Amino acid sequence: MATRTGHLMHKLVSPQQVAYVNGRCIQDQIMLASEMVNEMVKKRRCGNVGLKLDISQAYDSSARISVMVDGGPCGFFSVGRGLRKGDPLSHILFVLLEEALSRRLTQMVEAGLIFPMVVRKGIRPTHLLFADDVFIFCNDAKKRILNLMKFLEDYQKSSGQIINKHKSKMFIDGGAELRKSQLKQMIQMEKTVFPDKYLGVILYVGRVKVSTVWPMVELMQKKLATLKGLKWAWEALKEDVRWRIGDGKQIYVWFDNWIEEGTLIDKIGYTSFVNDNIHLKISDIIADGVWYLPTELQQTISNGQLPEICGGADVLIWTRNLKRKFSMPEALNKIRDKEQENKKFFDNIKPNAKAFKCRILKLVNEGGLRMTGTKWNQTYDNEIITRFDLGPRYSKFQVIKRFQWSPPEIGFVMFCCNGSSFGNPGAAGFGIVVRNLDCQVVATLSGGIGIASNYLAETYGVINAMELAVQWELQNIIIVSDSKTVIVEFIQGNVPWFIKGRWLKAIKQFKQIKYMQLQGGQFLC
Repeated sequence: MATRTGHLMHKLVSPQQVAYVNGRCIQDQIMLASEMVNEMVKKRRCGNVGLKLDISQAYDSSARISVMVDGGPCGFFSVGRGLRKGDPLSHILFVLLEEALSRRLTQMVEAGLIFPMVVRKGIRPTHLLFADDVFIFCNDAKKRILNLMKFLEDYQKSSGQIINKHKSKMFIDGGAELRKSQLKQMIQMEKTVFPDKYLGVILYVGRVKVSTVWPMVELMQKKLATLKGLKWAWEALKEDVRWRIGDGKQIYVWFDNWIEEGTLIDKIGYTSFVNDNIHLKISDIIADGVWYLPTELQQTISNGQLPEICGGADVLIWTRNLKRKFSMPEALNKIRDKEQENKKFFDNIKPNAKAFKCRILKLVNEGGLRMTGTKWNQTYDNEIITRFDLGPRYSKFQVIKRFQWSPPEIGFVMFCCNGSSFGNPGAAGFGIVVRNLDCQVVATLSGGIGIASNYLAETYGVINAMELAVQWELQNIIIVSDSKTVIVEFIQGNVPWFIKGRWLKAIKQFKQIKYMQLQGGQFLC
């Protein structure tokens, strides 16, 4: 009910109310209050008055009732049902109740019972409401002030809310001192002057003075002192944030991280060329998907360091995982690691060699031992095996399995891709076999990718097959792999971030791509 009613609040509540209404902003209320405060100092007939009302019992969280017995109240009973402070409907019903106050004030202005302080293009702002904060501005003609005070008394009786005159404030300006004293006795509120706070913001008349805002500056300095840790954490996390180049319109050449070595400004410094082109962007050095580096940059960046231009919008990616998705646990681990490095460097904390050895022993012991050659029982071999308490791990017995496959469809060329690593991760490589409609092997391709996992080896096999097809200007291809994970990710476009640009560039050249998974010697589309 609260959700459904909340969507209708902007239709039920007048523009003078801002709280708990979608699409309305507290900043607008503060700006309008500031404008009205500056209008108060202008000389007008009878002067200007502003009332900042403090409404007590805006919410009643401890309601109790009594029963009339023989003409008199008997006992008090706590309310077990109904609305209380914190209920999702409480603030909505309170705003709707305040709407009676807002609309009646508007009617009194239209009927001439209250004179507005200022009129601009037919608009007569007289009151601002934000939940239980009420600010009324009007002309302080005696008869109109009496009408306003009588209405406020009637509102208190009918609504059950109470205006605390001891906490409420009255602002009077634009009139004589005798008139101000008469109004104070009539309204019976404390007379004060600006600057004063409204909705947590200081309202003042005229230009801003240093003495007025200096307390706020001191408060901000205290807050910023506590945020130094956050700044340090952000600097640590920036190392794993990188731009993937689309059109280059959002990426600055010198200050953004778009190459592997970090920002260029850290590498070359503020040279004369940098100072003359301080706002240079990537979009200024690319055209039609091709790099056009100035001579000064060619001396710093080689073609092998330039990333792929993906086209479209620039994307900020998280490089700490393959899926370029930000992960809070990974960010926390990065901050912890960085903090440990700083402690060792700045606090002269020596690394715990014993704990480090224990970690190495545990890791090696869990890894076990696999003998791939002849063991000659040399003394140092036996010492190493005994020292690390290694046990044998037996290799799987190799079995020759039957394998069958179907040729590609008419108009298609099949790329059979595979990849593996020794150790996972370990020394890794990929292989590709290209077949045509007649089951003939058209070409083969293989390559090493250094230390990587089986997953990355399979992924590089597929991306290299696609780039080979682009080089041959093929339009329809079939990609075959025995890795279900890799096939699904290429279908969904969820490939690792560091080959995303190569993948986007390749798929633009094809009319149709089919992906197949090879499992148990059978094709699964």
